[in-house]
Amino acid sequence: MKHRKITNLVVIFLCLFVSSLFFLQDIVIAQSDPIPLVSINSGESVGQTFTSLHRGLNEIGITLSSQNNADGTLKLDLYDNVSESLLLSKEYSVAVSTPRFFMLDFDTQTDSYLKDYYLELSWAGSSPISFQTDAPESYSMGGLYLNSSPIMAQLSFSLTYDRLQLLLGLMLIAFKWFWQFFLTALILVLPGWTIMTYCWSDWKTYDFFLKLALAFGLSYALYPILFLFTDLINFHPGEPFYVWTVMGLSALFLLIYYRLDLKYKKFSVKNFIRSIQTNSENWQNVLFVFILCIIFLVKFWAIRTLDTPMWGDSYQHTVITQLLLDNNGLFESWQPYVPYETLTVHFGFHVISAMFAWISNLNASESVLWMAQISNALAALSLYPIAFKVSGNKKWAGMVAVIIAGLVLRYPNYYVNWGRYAQLSGQVLLPVVGFLLIEALFPKKSDLKSLAIVSLSLAGMALCYYRMPIFLIIWIPILLGEMLVWLKNKENKFLPFFIRAALILLGMLVLLVPLFSRISGSTLGESVGSAQSQALDQVLSNFVRNLKSTKYYYPEPLLILAVISAVIGLLMKQWRVLAVVLGMILLYAYNIGAIINLPFSNFIDIFSIQLMAYIGVSVTIAYLFALVFESLEPIHPGIPAVLLGLISLFFAFTAKNVTDKTHEMVTRPDLRAFQWIIENTDANTLFLVNGMTIYNNTSAVGSDAGWWISLLTNRENTMPPQYAVLNEKPNPPDYSDWTVDVINLFETHPPTSDEGIAALCSWGIDYIYIGQKQGSINDSTPLLNWQEWEDVSYLSLAYSEDHVRIYQFDSSCCVGSR
Repeated sequence: MKHRKITNLVVIFLCLFVSSLFFLQDIVIAQSDPIPLVSINSGESVGQTFTSLHRGLNEIGITLSSQNNADGTLKLDLYDNVSESLLLSKEYSVAVSTPRFFMLDFDTQTDSYLKDYYLELSWAGSSPISFQTDAPESYSMGGLYLNSSPIMAQLSFSLTYDRLQLLLGLMLIAFKWFWQFFLTALILVLPGWTIMTYCWSDWKTYDFFLKLALAFGLSYALYPILFLFTDLINFHPGEPFYVWTVMGLSALFLLIYYRLDLKYKKFSVKNFIRSIQTNSENWQNVLFVFILCIIFLVKFWAIRTLDTPMWGDSYQHTVITQLLLDNNGLFESWQPYVPYETLTVHFGFHVISAMFAWISNLNASESVLWMAQISNALAALSLYPIAFKVSGNKKWAGMVAVIIAGLVLRYPNYYVNWGRYAQLSGQVLLPVVGFLLIEALFPKKSDLKSLAIVSLSLAGMALCYYRMPIFLIIWIPILLGEMLVWLKNKENKFLPFFIRAALILLGMLVLLVPLFSRISGSTLGESVGSAQSQALDQVLSNFVRNLKSTKYYYPEPLLILAVISAVIGLLMKQWRVLAVVLGMILLYAYNIGAIINLPFSNFIDIFSIQLMAYIGVSVTIAYLFALVFESLEPIHPGIPAVLLGLISLFFAFTAKNVTDKTHEMVTRPDLRAFQWIIENTDANTLFLVNGMTIYNNTSAVGSDAGWWISLLTNRENTMPPQYAVLNEKPNPPDYSDWTVDVINLFETHPPTSDEGIAALCSWGIDYIYIGQKQGSINDSTPLLNWQEWEDVSYLSLAYSEDHVRIYQFDSSCCVGSR
């Protein structure tokens, strides 16, 4: 017996130890395949700006070669790229002919985590030497310099770190994450837990993890409703009310409710460890805590080197979040960033991001990044209640569903690259709402408080993402099945069920009344209400094609497992598993309603459906794995726990590398350029920036960091957030059309043409911004080609660092006043 205890503890320790190892992998910056070499003579130098990703930088690796046998001294000077101060200088004796890799060691930099450096390598020797380089796009955090002048290339280099300092740095990062997660839990657990404790009759019967998922979900839904109703009475209290009053009252009510438990209940580590040996549920609990830690760490790891969220949608999310902070609540005007006067788009995610910005004192960009990854993890955790219910109260099923969505599948993990956070926030609530609907519509006894909670959850979900109420279609087969089972009991009648459903719907509509006045007559309201009838053969063809396309989003083996699981569920009389599959098919088929102009049938696109199909896939497959793990428990309760823990670790290795820097718009070089803009340009300056038109030339988006200039420098640019362009009211009325006209004109007439000069003059453009990504994000032919402007007198190069270029337009060449 003693031997078994020791063995079990060793297994648990190994799982925890192995889980920490995968965070030590990303210690080298690696570039892509090399391009032609850069050669220098004696007395010349090359330089490279870069950002250290870890603490303890102590070596830089480079590859040198020479056509002749070169002997000499290579001098390394390392500068702080922000203060421009020299940090260290060291010389190395070098003898080289054929390509050879050199590691240049120096004193360990204990403060190097996310620090910007400038590396200068000067040569004094008998013959020229060559440095291996890479393509300009191979590295986004800096650029190559030749004799102190930036060139369009990157030095091929690697960074290594002192292992002890690196580990210490990771521990400090983990502590920071723990603190930020603690703050997150204060705002996203306490209110929901309090409401459910006092208002949900079956709350005491749920296990801790089910309570945790529901508490997160209800808090998530609560804040957008609070913002909406305080705005209705023109009350914008900001942080004191939304954060501290709500959180303080929640904590107070919980202390009152649990005061006796806190006073008399004692926890014994010894008794808990003893119970693990023979109790399967305790094995599950320990494992689930471990799995949740892995999932949250993977999400945080993905953003550890990012300063701003990535890709297009992230810009509008950050602008809206900043405006919520500026206005202490909801707003109408988008000034001072862009000239729009309404807010009709969903704002649930932005409210949650603003809440975290207040409690953490982080800026809007950092808060959006953090809450996006919290939402990414919660989108997995929220599957636990519905998977538990669908499987017939199998805890293993809930845990497996969380692992599949959190670590195995591409979605929602990949959302970090897109910034598709509004839909993600809705998906945090969709599974929770499905569970609450089942529990509230078919209770042992009627409970108005429970119905009110479901209404609150539905309304909050709608404010997170307007398509979410339509996505509720996936739960219709389950609800119909539950109704049939419920009505089999002759004591149950249809009328009470109908009344409860009507009250939930009425409650949701009442909570959303202030929203209806916002979107009435808006562009969004008109697009939702528009009719787009289609022929039957066309919609059926689209339906079949959409179903087939699922294999491009999810691995075919997993889709096959989902089908097998549904069939086994049917054979085992667990009909809810099949009902989930039917619900997904029903959602895919909703667009068929276009033949009869079914409401909102034009409002759902297949891409949005495919990105949320992980819900159905995860919940369905989880039932099959739950049966397998239950069969292993009789052998030893720890076997399925250890097996599932190892599976989680395996997939965590892949999931942690989800970040794709090709989607990064704002880089460190751009942020340095933005600081120059703040310090060297007037407040009323207008920047022309890279962009492209979309949606049949009806809108435009940015294609490098210039898109963010308005928000991060408080200067005007020619590219507003797309949410505003598509949905909000511009002032002046032709502003949105103008932003598209700017792109259309410069696509055919560069700034060096007569038409381009006339446009620069007419529109009052002062500067042209070329970002580190050179306008190449989603645009194979960038709008602005600065390489053609070298000899243009009226476009002077005002800033040139790394790959960022800022050109100043000389308005004296304009005819008349501007």
